[in-house]
Amino acid sequence: MVRFVLQVTKFPNINRSTLQHFNIQFSNTNPIFADMNILLLGSGGRESAFAWKMSQS
Repeated sequence: MVRFVLQVTKFPNINRSTLQHFNIQFSNTNPIFADMNILLLGSGGRESAFAWKMSQS
């Protein structure tokens, strides 16, 4: 299992349109990426939006 730790830094000018530029894609053909846990640290709306976007991909 591969674990990635992402820490979202607070940017003063980030907004919803900025979050749309995050495009996370993983290839299912590589067995390393078959099972993955991602830890997203933070408690704000930006982190919630980023987590929601990751769950959609």
